[in-house]
Amino acid sequence: FEKYPSLQGGFIWDWVDQTILKSNDSGKEYWAYGGDFGAEFAENDSNFCANGLVAADRSLNPHIYEVKKVYEPVKFSFNTDDNSLTVKNKYDFIDLNHLEFTWEIMGKGEIISSGIFETDGVNPGAKEVVILPLPELNSLKNAEYFFNIKACLKEDQALLDKGHLIAWGQFILMDFSPITAPPENKIELGLLEIKESATQVIITNQQNDILIFDKVSGSIKSWRFRGEKLIQKGPEPNLWRAPTDNDLGNGMPQRCAMWRNAATDWKLVNIDIQKTVHSVTMIVESKHNHSSSRMRLEFTYSTNGILAVKESLNIIQNDLPEIPRFGLKLTLPADFDQLNWFGRGPHESYWDRKISAPIALYSGSVWEQTFPYIRPQETGHKTDLRFMALSNDKVGLMATGKKLIEGSVHQYPYSDLDYIPKSQKHGLLDIKPKDQVDWLIDYKQMGVGGDNSWGARTHKQYTLPAQNYEFSFQLIPFKVGDNIFKIYEQGQK
Repeated sequence: FEKYPSLQGGFIWDWVDQTILKSNDSGKEYWAYGGDFGAEFAENDSNFCANGLVAADRSLNPHIYEVKKVYEPVKFSFNTDDNSLTVKNKYDFIDLNHLEFTWEIMGKGEIISSGIFETDGVNPGAKEVVILPLPELNSLKNAEYFFNIKACLKEDQALLDKGHLIAWGQFILMDFSPITAPPENKIELGLLEIKESATQVIITNQQNDILIFDKVSGSIKSWRFRGEKLIQKGPEPNLWRAPTDNDLGNGMPQRCAMWRNAATDWKLVNIDIQKTVHSVTMIVESKHNHSSSRMRLEFTYSTNGILAVKESLNIIQNDLPEIPRFGLKLTLPADFDQLNWFGRGPHESYWDRKISAPIALYSGSVWEQTFPYIRPQETGHKTDLRFMALSNDKVGLMATGKKLIEGSVHQYPYSDLDYIPKSQKHGLLDIKPKDQVDWLIDYKQMGVGGDNSWGARTHKQYTLPAQNYEFSFQLIPFKVGDNIFKIYEQGQK
């Protein structure tokens, strides 16, 4: 709508969820939709009217942040050559004198430098270029640095308080690249103790951390760090996402059903163990039951205690449906309920819905990452991740890659979000914390779409066609209290 002057903007259906507050027999409140009102309303469209930017009580749904970002009345562009910031006023009738402008440079999750700048008001529809006194870029080393701009209200208004954020911008001062770090000295790390039998390989490093490869199932049987159990299950391939309302509308669950059950739809064909004094690699190869596709997993455990994971998908046929996501899933003990991530946030973000989520260092509980949609579905995804780390009160586990990754965490089996026809499930009733944490680590998940919810598919550029993919990342255990960026640097050596 900005490209063509005759267009006013995007008109979104709906503004508000059309649901009714009810209570179950235990007195717990939930948002009722079609099918919750007995025989009097036997004919209904299920949750078709629960598609608002805000809930029925006017609390915010996650997608409203994307709308606010797109609709911002002030736009910014930045030139790193001369530190010039262009401020564009998109209001039709007022200038920008009611706004206070601030800037900051963020590196490793901390504010390195900040300041306030002024404009000459910027008339409606006009632009102004401001030269900012930023530090020299060559002084910013060994990390990514971000230049953030905010425009906030100077004074209270009728509906908004002083300091309310009206518009913001974020610019990467240097393109993403792995943090440089000196190479490890393998001699100082010592040798691995390796005990192999017909069914398993037990690997112990110099710190007495133990990882066990299962040679029968091709999985990790156990992994302990400083005596603490790190994982209960996985990592295992995961190509499915709990269908969104848009997915149901365009038939994704039926069209892509062959990718749904990674645990049962792939037949193990070979396991190979490769050993040196400094690392052990288990290579697991599987064949897809519903096509001629092949999957290859490589797990490499090294003397530094890091587990490197590589997933490769080889698609042979050319007539297969798109893949909802490409990644892996692992299950951790329930006490790994604290999350830190360096990527987009704080709200959920997706491939085609992420410009409203600035890149920063965020933290919160695992449970807080789930948004209780009216009907349970995909939720809590995070994009453009530099790292993602789960922890209890003693130890943690970080996922990081040489390239950006995606992921989500859930205080319940991820399958609880899946769609069951005629199940009449509710996010506030049926999604409850359970005795585990499911962690999904992805190369990509396809976009959520939204041109309409009755047939339109995700745009092609945000879709994962059935083709060959390769995805690598590292899992790094750590002690709680260690510097999280130092841990991140370990994964970049």
